[in-house]
Amino acid sequence: MWWADVVSRYRGSLETWRKFVSDVYAAISMSLDGFIAAPGDCAERQLGHGGEVLHRWMGSGDRRQVGILAELFDRLGALVVGRRGFDISEKA
Repeated sequence: MWWADVVSRYRGSLETWRKFVSDVYAAISMSLDGFIAAPGDCAERQLGHGGEVLHRWMGSGDRRQVGILAELFDRLGALVVGRRGFDISEKA
């Protein structure tokens, strides 16, 4: 694997390693039982029946939350979604 070669070649040199690797940040709203959407999700209701409650904090207008989201989107280079989320968003 090419990345294993890169790691072994530059091990111990963090500055050089950083030239090859980007920072990865993950953020998601999830219920305590592991769901990110409610039942019944579809193109018209992408979060399902009542699913918006999981993500309500994002639209609260609270200055701290707005700052968190602004920082997240400023660093966004790619957005990774699952198959189901992609399929539903394509139909919308």
